Amino acid sequence: MAYSILNLIFNLGIACRPLAKAWDFRITEGYCVPTEVIRAASNTGSGVNIITDVLLLLTPAVFLHKLNWPLCERIFICVLIGLGLFASAWSILKTVQV
Repeated sequence: MAYSILNLIFNLGIACRPLAKAWDFRITEGYCVPTEVIRAASNTGSGVNIITDVLLLLTPAVFLHKLNWPLCERIFICVLIGLGLFASAWSILKTVQV
């Protein structure tokens, strides 16, 4: 939550002044922080998102084997966790590509 608020403040208040300079290259007055800073902020955000996704995905796996659910329900939960891990892997690939 704290990272999201800080990221919003950075993107809307600090990264570029005026804000339209971020996408409108015809604007010559104002300033934007260097692209390295923006890239570092983007990579940090992606890292935080990936880490929290993986941690939240693996949390049920800790106690899943202790539950007395039918086998088909446990398999279904494992498939859902697998899909989440697949999505996290694609997030990592996207971050590396960008």
